[in-house]
Amino acid sequence: MRFRKKPVEIEAVQWTGYNAPALKLFAGKNVKFVGDIPEIHTPEGRMMVQRDNWIVKDIHGEFSLCDPVVFLATHESV
Repeated sequence: MRFRKKPVEIEAVQWTGYNAPALKLFAGKNVKFVGDIPEIHTPEGRMMVQRDNWIVKDIHGEFSLCDPVVFLATHESV
């Protein structure tokens, strides 16, 4: 059997290394900075955010990280 993912809108912010206020506003208590490096709370635990990673908020309000190449290949702006 073959399946296709249903289209789902998500919210996301890309970490540039310079947009800490935007990241804090987006993720709230789910982001913590260790020096200049953000860590995001995910269902799998805390994950360090690399520059250019996308922080994704899913339809359940949970956060995850996504590589920029994968993000651009699987998402489009709405």
